[in-house]
Amino acid sequence: MKKVLAPLFISFAIGCDAAPFSDHQAENTAIANTTACRNWSCDPAKTVSVGYSSSCAALSSGGVMCWGGNKYGQLGNGNDQDASVAAPVVGLNNVQALSVGGANACAVTVDGKVYCWGDNEFGELGNGATENSNVPVKALGLNNATDVSCGGYHCCAITQGGALSCWGHLMGLPAALDIGTDHWSIPTDVSAVIGAPVISVAMGDERACAVLIDGSAVCFGNNGFGALGCGDALVHSDIVPVSGLANAAKIVLGKNHSCALVSDGTVFCWGWNAHGLLGNNEDYQASYEKHYSAMPVSGVDDAVDLAAGEEHTCAAKRDGTVVCWGVNTLGQIGFPAGGEFLPTAIPNFRARAISAQLSFNCSIGPIGEVACWGYNGYGQLGNGTTEKSAGPIGVLRSAIR
Repeated sequence: MKKVLAPLFISFAIGCDAAPFSDHQAENTAIANTTACRNWSCDPAKTVSVGYSSSCAALSSGGVMCWGGNKYGQLGNGNDQDASVAAPVVGLNNVQALSVGGANACAVTVDGKVYCWGDNEFGELGNGATENSNVPVKALGLNNATDVSCGGYHCCAITQGGALSCWGHLMGLPAALDIGTDHWSIPTDVSAVIGAPVISVAMGDERACAVLIDGSAVCFGNNGFGALGCGDALVHSDIVPVSGLANAAKIVLGKNHSCALVSDGTVFCWGWNAHGLLGNNEDYQASYEKHYSAMPVSGVDDAVDLAAGEEHTCAAKRDGTVVCWGVNTLGQIGFPAGGEFLPTAIPNFRARAISAQLSFNCSIGPIGEVACWGYNGYGQLGNGTTEKSAGPIGVLRSAIR
């Protein structure tokens, strides 16, 4: 069975290195304008993605930097030592897309190739083997990929024309994909089953969702708590459409809830609604079944990006404001105390892109700087410590690029 990285519930301490941003312009500028080549202004981030215990950012120069847990080589730096400061992935250039899975990561280069590194117990690296790799290896047979998404134990790549190829341990997905096996160590085309060109794909631990070219969305896999959004919580062995959702641009998956960013900037969520996970100011005890279909999130009508952790969700808005809702036991919604049943802004903070997993998040700010907050037991916040933070803190990076 797959190894699970259990959170360590450490005490919360804020020191000068872990202080939340007090003013987004001053703090963002201060983070960027430090020593040359050890800051984000000399090579800004263009994409950020986080996994169970590690984080990575694709840079404007085409390289990738990673930080956090490294037990399986998921930092891609040639060793297996955790790192609480961002360092380069070995030998990776011209990256256009990036996704961090549970304990692995994959990147798409501008020539359409996919390279992966880290845990490979179930073929997550797509190279036909099951040995881990602490440096990037090429996923076989992919030469025209445009995007990639990795879940806990598997990945899927979108190729030119909207085709979809998947590999790894597809837990809960074989019946829906009609593939007859839950292990693929080589990317395999599943487009015929999806039935329409894909523009975005989201991979969870035991389910997946795809946004199709017409703005509709389909999901498949585990439907516990109605997480597939098909109008019920029954077992489905096939691919099902998400009910109540149109003009979708992106879907994100929590443990038992799902959310979608719509092209007009609104956000819809469905599934488990305990702890305010669906952002509608209701707990699941008040009204349960109606959330088996997509329902609008209160007060969010201008989002540009969206991310879901295990039991929380965050959205970056057009003006750079970041709002979060859900569980806050480790500071994952960006302020010290209490969870929120409605989207609540992180004070004095701005970001244009965001990624979340389990109980932490990372984001890209207005000038390409990266900040993270929440759980930090493996150094995945990148601030040189392993102390959690209930507010965004700037990621430090090594001088080597």
